[in-house]
Amino acid sequence: MPYRVLKNKYLDLALGKQFSSSLIFDHKCFPVEQNEESVTVAVIDPLDVVTISEAERKVFPRKLKALLTSPEDMDDVLKRYRQYMVRELTDKTK
Repeated sequence: MPYRVLKNKYLDLALGKQFSSSLIFDHKCFPVEQNEESVTVAVIDPLDVVTISEAERKVFPRKLKALLTSPEDMDDVLKRYRQYMVRELTDKTK
């Protein structure tokens, strides 16, 4: 499984809206790239078959591609995603 450093890298945080908050925050699985054929997700536990299976169901019929990242990098991504969602909600209430 490929490894990627995500901390301080640009991510399209809007991709997170495709997944449930449980998949993102509880299972620590975040979509980082997509195209017409596949969705690439970052995970911290590549052996977590429950997370991988749930992510596959979310992206079907596209193919799921997984990459490994560190727990620290995932925490950074989740922090940025929370901030993004707060801004989104704030903008909608204006």
